Amino acid sequence: MNKLILISLAVLISSFCLAQDNLQPMKDVASFKEKLEASAKETTTIDSDFTQYKYLSFLSEEIESKGHFSFKKDNLLRWEYFEPFEYLIILNDSKLMIKDEEDVSNFDLDANQAFQKINDMIVNSVQGNVLDEAMYDMTFKENTDYYFVELIPVDEKMKEYMQGIHLYFDRGDYTVSKIKMIELSADYTTIKFYNKKLNAEIPNERFSVN
Repeated sequence: MNKLILISLAVLISSFCLAQDNLQPMKDVASFKEKLEASAKETTTIDSDFTQYKYLSFLSEEIESKGHFSFKKDNLLRWEYFEPFEYLIILNDSKLMIKDEEDVSNFDLDANQAFQKINDMIVNSVQGNVLDEAMYDMTFKENTDYYFVELIPVDEKMKEYMQGIHLYFDRGDYTVSKIKMIELSADYTTIKFYNKKLNAEIPNERFSVN
């Protein structure tokens, strides 16, 4: 179960060498929220490659992984890792499916409130629909490349698993380009999305484990 929680957090779920000193307070938060909401409504699918970096305090170097990500409204996510190992995570509405080599595990998110909140966070973060003041305290910043939002959980269940979430939104299309998840231990996972395609056709079969 602990491994599942860490994997769920790891998929989010990035601050490569972007210096945070370049980030300034956002000039027009209301306009940003409005455009982000409009973008989320217009985006029905996201298909993207990603690179993930996992920082663990007891290791001298970050663990790098590569894979492919697919999202489709509503509540359909596929995270497929290719390097350095093969690993598949699928969120299909209230079902979580994980394939580790030949082993397949199925979980019902409705039966676990903590995992349901993680699922909601994953879907909303990727879709850019995560600015929930009941769940997070938020700080808004920007630079010439990104809109940046720092989320600090106020929900008690979320506070059990993470210190915070950093989201980097592309200034052109308002989709998430980078995510950084910070765990309670201060270990963190960063993910960068690239070769991103919006509103491309994705068959529903992609969101099942074969």
